[in-house]
Amino acid sequence: MIRPWALALILIQTLTSGLPAHAGKRVDHSNHPFLETYWSIRERLVRDFIRIGTSPGKSLMMGVRTDDTVVWMDTPIMTAWYMAVLATENALLRKSGQNTDRNVQELYYALKALERVDRITETRFKDPKTGLPGTPSLNGFFIRDDVDHGFQYNFPGVTSIWSDWIDPNENYFEMSQDQCVSLFMAFHFIHDFVAPDAQVGGEKIQDITNQMAERIIRHISQNNWTIMNPVTGKQVKRGPKPGVFSKGFVKTARNVLGDQIADVKPAWYSAIIWHTVFRAGLVPVFFNRAMVSILGASGQVWNRGSVRVAKRYSRMWDRTVYPFMEVLLNEPQKASKKLKPKDRQKIEELLALMNPGDNPSLKGGPIGWNSTNRHYQAKKHYSSDSDDWTVQMGNPRGSSTDYLILHNIYVLLYRDDLAKKFAPTSIYEGLVDDQLKTP
Repeated sequence: MIRPWALALILIQTLTSGLPAHAGKRVDHSNHPFLETYWSIRERLVRDFIRIGTSPGKSLMMGVRTDDTVVWMDTPIMTAWYMAVLATENALLRKSGQNTDRNVQELYYALKALERVDRITETRFKDPKTGLPGTPSLNGFFIRDDVDHGFQYNFPGVTSIWSDWIDPNENYFEMSQDQCVSLFMAFHFIHDFVAPDAQVGGEKIQDITNQMAERIIRHISQNNWTIMNPVTGKQVKRGPKPGVFSKGFVKTARNVLGDQIADVKPAWYSAIIWHTVFRAGLVPVFFNRAMVSILGASGQVWNRGSVRVAKRYSRMWDRTVYPFMEVLLNEPQKASKKLKPKDRQKIEELLALMNPGDNPSLKGGPIGWNSTNRHYQAKKHYSSDSDDWTVQMGNPRGSSTDYLILHNIYVLLYRDDLAKKFAPTSIYEGLVDDQLKTP
C-alpha cells in the first residue's frame, strides 16, 4: 500500500504528563536479557514513535520512520498492536506488584485517539447533494489518523512527514476491513488482560473498549456486511466487503461483548469459507492471510482445532505469533497440551535474536525486528533494495510492537518467574511523565 510522498520541515518539542511517582518495586534487569530488551524497546517506542495525549495526532502509533522522516500509515492497525502490548503489559505489571498508572494512561489515550478520529470522520467528506461537510458523529465509521503537517515538530531532527490525513487521495484515509480486524484483536486483549477497575478520570478502560467495539461491529455488519461511508452514501474505496471474514469478526466481537451483540450475525457464506478454503490455507493474497490469521486466532473460529490451523499457517506462511495468541486468548490453561516443547523453542529463538548487547541502537535486529509487518511474517521484512519502502525512505524502521507482543505472550504463557520481575525502567517512566505534562 505505497503512497506518494510529500515532505515538510521540523525541529523539536519535549512533551506531555503528570502522574503520581512510581510506587512499585525496582528490579535490576541485567540478568534477564528478555526483560532488558523489552524495556529498552519500550523506551524507544515512547521516545521515537508516539506522542501521548489528547490533541490531534497524539496517541496514534507511527508506522515507520527514518532519522529525518516520520510516517503514519494504516494507523489503526499500528495502534491496535500497541494496545495489545499495553493490555498484556498491564497484566504483567500487576503480577509483579508494580504501579500501573502510566500503562493505564497510555492505553486510555490510545482508545481516546481512536474515538477522536471516529468523531471527526464525517467532516472529511462532503455530502454529494449539498456539497457540505458531514456532521461529526461517533458511530463506528472512522478515518485512519488525524496527523497533520507540523506534527513532525514533536520529534527532534525530523524534516519530513506523511500521513493518511495529509494524503489528498481520500482512498487512503477511509476505514477498511483490515483496520477493523486488528482493532478487534486488540479489544480481545484488553477485555482479557486489563484490570476491570482500570480507569482514568472516572472512565473505565473496559467500558470505553466495549462501546467502541459495539459501534464498529454494528457499522461494518450493516448493509449485508458492506462498509458504507454515511456522508457520501457509497461503500468505502478499499476493503469494503468484510462478509467473507464475518464469522471471524462475530466470534472475536462476542469474546468481548457477549450477548450484547447477539443480534449481529455473520454472512451466511462466511462459515463455509472459513471451514473449507481458510482452514486449508488456500489464501493467496498476503494481506488476506494476515486477516485470516488474526481473526482465526483471536476468535478461535475453528473451535478446538483453531490452534492446529494456526500452526499450519505458521508453517506455511511464517506466522509465528498466532498459535501462541490463540492459546493465550482462548485456552491458556491448556498451553502445555496445545503447545509442544518445539513451539516454545521457536518463540525463544526468535526473542533471543533481539539482544540489546548485540544491537545497542535498537535500529534493527538480525532479522529486522523493526519492520512493520513482523506480525504477518516472522522472517519477511522491508529491507531489500527492491522494496518500495526502502527505495522511498532508505531503511525505514518501525516501533517493534511485534517483538513486544511476542515477548508478553511468551512470558504470560511460560515464564511466571519473569512475570514476577516485570518492572519498568526509570527512563521509560520519565519519558511517559514528560509527555503527559501537556496532553
